[in-house]
Amino acid sequence: MKKYLISILIFTGLMACVEPFEFETETFENALVIQASLTNENKQHTVLLSRSVRFEDSIAAPERNAQVIIRDEMQSEFSFQETAPGTYESVAAFSAVMGVKYSLEVRTADGTTYTSEPESFESESEVTNVYAERGENANGEEGMNIYLDGVDDSGNSNYYRYEYEETLSLIHISEPTR
Repeated sequence: MKKYLISILIFTGLMACVEPFEFETETFENALVIQASLTNENKQHTVLLSRSVRFEDSIAAPERNAQVIIRDEMQSEFSFQETAPGTYESVAAFSAVMGVKYSLEVRTADGTTYTSEPESFESESEVTNVYAERGENANGEEGMNIYLDGVDDSGNSNYYRYEYEETLSLIHISEPTR
């Protein structure tokens, strides 16, 4: 009986320790969030602008009516226009050139200007093979691991970014009817 009573007291004590915690941001900086990627692919490039959000909020506020320009070191300008709230697309297609420095300038509707440091890319990497193998993730869950082999002749490439779009194709094979 004594063991049973102790078990109930311990269980009740543990249950009393569970208490919901409401998250609330104490300090907040309304910072501009810029998402941009400039590549050597000849295309209309995209810049996404939004404002940081409080922890308890879930949707970022798009930054509207900004002026977005990319400049190269020879003072060529590539202008962007807003195609959707917070989404800015280059007016003309262009590609970054190896060895040329580019900077991004964003002027918000309130007149604040943000300018990046000039950056360039000095080498190109070549993808030589893409393949998938069955495997497990860190949690032991089965799935597919996607691998990529590449070559960088200069040996200077340290960071890579890959984007992929996952699709699912289902094939239905039915028995012929007689």
